[in-house]
Amino acid sequence: METSDSPPGSMGLLKTFDSSEFGSWEKIGSGGFGQVYKVRHVQWKTCLAIKCPPSLHVDEKERAELLEEAKKMEAAKFRYILPVYGICSDPQGLVMEYMETGSLETLLASETLPWELRFRIVHETAVGMNFLHCMNPPLLHLDLKPANILLDAHYHVKISDFGLARWNGFSRADDVSRDGFCGTIAYLPPERIIAKDRVSDTKHDVYSFSIVIWGILTQKKPYQGKKKKRGKTQN
Repeated sequence: METSDSPPGSMGLLKTFDSSEFGSWEKIGSGGFGQVYKVRHVQWKTCLAIKCPPSLHVDEKERAELLEEAKKMEAAKFRYILPVYGICSDPQGLVMEYMETGSLETLLASETLPWELRFRIVHETAVGMNFLHCMNPPLLHLDLKPANILLDAHYHVKISDFGLARWNGFSRADDVSRDGFCGTIAYLPPERIIAKDRVSDTKHDVYSFSIVIWGILTQKKPYQGKKKKRGKTQN
């Protein structure tokens, strides 16, 4: 199995795509991670998703990070992990399976889900995360949240966004994000917030998953009321 110290130029089974291979570029998401486009592969006659970094001009460091994310997703190939096919060369981006229903975050906010579906989403996410943690070495996701749990046309789970993921036991100098945290603060274990330089393990993902479960069962965002209360106090 390839880890973060595998040969930097190695693509494994991943393919390099040219933007000319795709048509009908449609932006379907954006944020701090960059932009996500729905595209149609001209020869394959199928829709795919391309996640591009925030910067239009990707340097070597950013390209290496993109490749590392793709290699982690390729190594973690499983029915509940979002499939990755390769990297688009210009613009730079990850070429992945297109998920028709979109993110769990959007779904939870848009309609009341039947309990059977909520339980199935919890179960499939648990099986996907268990697969990651049973790898050798375990692959830590470190940013599990509803926005990174995607659903296909039949509402089956695919865990996505491995930009912060790392192999357990392999630390990185840039393991902490720009705001001082690795991951999204509402889903971070308290000990990770208190000690920002703490080395994460599988317990990090377990805590994040517990918050995800709460959000699925209640169809609310964590600490939503607390944020509103703070805002009123400041005013």
